[in-house]
Amino acid sequence: MMRKARQAMAVAAMAMTVISCSTGQRIARAYHTSGQTVNLRQPTSSEKNMETDTAGIMPEMIKFTDKDGQEKTVLSSVLDTVTGSYELAVSLGEVTVVSKSRVLPERNGVITLPFVITIPKEFLESDWRITVTPTLDNDGEKTDLRPIVVTGRQYHQVAGREGMFRQQALLRAARLDERQKEREEYFGGEPEKSDLRKAYEEYLEARRMEGKDWVLDSISDNREMLEYHYRQEFMTRDFARRLRLTVSATIEDIGHARQHLSEGDTLTYILSSMTQYLDRSTRYIRQTLYRKVTEDTKAFITFPVGSHQVIDTLGNNATELAGVRAKMNEINHGNEFVIDSVIISAGSSPEGAYLTNRELSKARGQALKEYLRDVLESNAEAEALVQVRQKGEDWKSLTDHLAKSRLDDKAEILAIIREESDEDAREARIRNEHPESYTYMKDSIYPALRAVDFVYHLSRRGMVEDVTYTTTPDTEYEKALELMDAHRYSEAMPKMLEYKDVNAAICYMSLGYDKAALDILAAQESNSDIEYLKAILLSRMGRTEEAVAAFISSCQMDYSKMNKGELDPEISKLITAYRLSEMEF
Repeated sequence: MMRKARQAMAVAAMAMTVISCSTGQRIARAYHTSGQTVNLRQPTSSEKNMETDTAGIMPEMIKFTDKDGQEKTVLSSVLDTVTGSYELAVSLGEVTVVSKSRVLPERNGVITLPFVITIPKEFLESDWRITVTPTLDNDGEKTDLRPIVVTGRQYHQVAGREGMFRQQALLRAARLDERQKEREEYFGGEPEKSDLRKAYEEYLEARRMEGKDWVLDSISDNREMLEYHYRQEFMTRDFARRLRLTVSATIEDIGHARQHLSEGDTLTYILSSMTQYLDRSTRYIRQTLYRKVTEDTKAFITFPVGSHQVIDTLGNNATELAGVRAKMNEINHGNEFVIDSVIISAGSSPEGAYLTNRELSKARGQALKEYLRDVLESNAEAEALVQVRQKGEDWKSLTDHLAKSRLDDKAEILAIIREESDEDAREARIRNEHPESYTYMKDSIYPALRAVDFVYHLSRRGMVEDVTYTTTPDTEYEKALELMDAHRYSEAMPKMLEYKDVNAAICYMSLGYDKAALDILAAQESNSDIEYLKAILLSRMGRTEEAVAAFISSCQMDYSKMNKGELDPEISKLITAYRLSEMEF
């Protein structure tokens, strides 16, 4: 049996040698007869089967208001070639246009690349196999797409027998290899795959990865071409604006002699994305500056017990008072702020009678105002704006200090403060019921309660709005625009959303978030680009009447949008359906 198989393969090999010798002449003859090679072309309008038809069923009549406030109507209609008049219709006619270049609209970060591979029937011989590989050139970076393989019947039969013999041999080798592996594992060896077994696995993988394989017996005489309609989607990240598509083809005969065919046409695709509508004006770093400003400072001024006299040599008063004077000078003589008011509130500790402490705190505030008079005397208006408030015993600050303390009985003391409404009785209870903690409070916490609060109410000089912008360009925003140009929308999105401008809307609509994009555009000041982008979004969302109105509004502001609309699928069907190009603007 094996001897017969070898004899059959030998006879086949001799036949292959004879056939291979004439392959080059037959290819030359095929070129001469057909006058063509394996080639590419763009699909016609009827072949496109566009998947971007998102407007759904279009209404037969649309009413809109023009720029002069006049209500107008557009109808969905086609020309009746018999009567010469336009008749109401919903279906759209197809226009057959074949070109070597085409505009590809990017939608949701994806483009669909359509083309047709054509193989003249003269190259479709029974004993040949043609492998056609399209190659996409993205600014010099070339990517081979899935190949198309067309196999003649005779070639298929011979190759099938060869493949069967090869598989049988490889399977036998693999089985032997498995037995060898079992023996080596039994004796503790570490077997590796044999070359034959590797070859068999590579063969199977190659069969799995091989492109579409057609087996042809013949082609009808009334057809000049075998055509394969190819569609492939690509993520547009890092795509150039202009793409080129070429195709290479190789013929292999039964004897495995190969010859490359001459290259055909190059198809050009121009990537049309929403980034052409980006607003590239410089953005400046935004800084929120409020016209009305309040600044709080605290000074720890030491007063003699029961006194309101300001003594700059007592305790740390010299440093604290110098800080107060510096701040008052800064505000009073600076150019940035205008003083609305300055509130001085001197606090006191609970030691002593409550009413006495209230009067004492007010007197201390007045004493500080007098002490600062020389700072304010150059500005009579500012001096009049300084006010003194009675703060009295600062129980709030005492409560805060106690809560942070490590006193064992602080919970009980805080309970007394909450429960006892009379300040004098409250202080007496703490002193009598918690004498040790009271001593600690008197020595360590009470001095801090005698602080003086300064509250400055200011207005920024010459400022009307509450938000202002710096003169520093926002370089992060510029980087986000570069990401948008490279179609890396997800990476650009966080920065774009800080501004929520037209560029943020374009980023959203490029990712397919149409509703969010429309909401942002609705908040922008209307112009031709804004209305055009709204028309695209509304068309996608099936809101045809609003889409037509937005597109007409865009054209009224800039008629060149009519030409742009022909290139965008969401708009071009509106133009065709309602004969918008015939309107007068």
